[in-house]
This record gives sequence, structure tokens and C-alpha cells, in this order.
Amino acid sequence: MFKALPFKLSKQLPNSQPVREGDPTTSCMILVSGYVHRFRLTESGDRQIMAIYVPGDPIDFDRLYLPVADDSLQTIRETVVARVYQSDLRQLMARRPAIAETVIRSLLVDSSIFREWTLNVGRRDARARIAHLFSEIAVRLDAQGYDLARVPLPLTQDHIADATGLTPVHVNRTLKALRAEGCIERLTGGLVVIPDLDRLKAVGGFDGRYLHLVD
Repeated sequence: MFKALPFKLSKQLPNSQPVREGDPTTSCMILVSGYVHRFRLTESGDRQIMAIYVPGDPIDFDRLYLPVADDSLQTIRETVVARVYQSDLRQLMARRPAIAETVIRSLLVDSSIFREWTLNVGRRDARARIAHLFSEIAVRLDAQGYDLARVPLPLTQDHIADATGLTPVHVNRTLKALRAEGCIERLTGGLVVIPDLDRLKAVGGFDGRYLHLVD
């Protein structure tokens, strides 16, 4: 897609917000490196994380035909994104049906992931929620060709809590339990690595069909 579209690389510092709720939207982003999460705030300021993006992901193509952002994006660590103008992408989709199909498929997969996240927060217990979250991110990183032994997940307890609907205290207890079971390892700085993905998937009841990954 980059070969047919003008794009601009942009470096984002950790915890910066490239898009805020209410911003006018003129571009879409593809995540080149780093991690980004999508969130909304309640009236009292509580955060709900609704998606976590890994390198290679299109981030906000759902805004392609929407003039205003209805949620916010925040970087988890230093991040590089490629921005493409919505107008350029829409014109390319009109000329190239294969590109339009790729964008539409990406949006449909995002919808499938949102549905799974709703199920995860609404119906799984704390141990399964966190195991499922880690399993999903690991599988998506693996699909992008990353070595899971060398790519720790840079999620703080607050990130995990806000993505799973748990309190940080509950997250802390659950992480200790998962570590004792050999499902995860904690590194300095709160980073998490996964020594046994199959065991973690079993704990989370993870079935990756909803990701619709192509072999």
C-alpha cells in the first residue's frame, strides 16, 4: 500500500496522544514500531482501553469516512507511525478494488476483535481475562514475524487493568498467580515475556479464530 500512497513518518514519545477524542480527522495511521492503545474516558475520568495495536497494524482506518474522532489513541512506548491522508486513501480505493477489499477486511477483523474483547471483559474471570489478553497480543506479534522470546509486552499494571476491567491490585495478584504457574515471566520495569504460550492459551480459553489470520 505504501508504494501507491504518499505517507509521512512521525515519531511519537511514550504516553503521547496522536489522536484525541473530538479531534477532526484528516489522516489514518499505520503502526511502524512501538505500541498504541485506543481508549475512552468516563465522565469521572476512568479509562477503558478498547484495543492495543502492535507493529504492522492499521490503527484508525475506521475513521476513513468519519470527520471527528470519537475516542483517543495513546502510545505505550516510543512509537513510529506512518500517516496517510484520508482523501488519498479513498481515491486509491476507488481506483484499486484490491486495496478497497484489503481496507474493508481490516475493518471487519477489528470489529471481530472488539467483539472478543467485550466477551473477555464481560464473561471471563480475572485469570482468564489477562491470559487471553496476553495470548492475543503474542499471537498477533508472532503473525508479524516477531520472536516472542525477544519482544516483551510493555504493559503496566494500569494498562492491563484498564484493558480487562480489573483493579490494579487485582491485576497484581493475578500476575503473581500466572507467574507461579509458569505462564508468564516478569522482567525489570514491569515487562512481561511468555515462556509457554500454549499453557497461557489454555488458561485464557484462547481460540484465535476471531483474529482471522491468514497462514
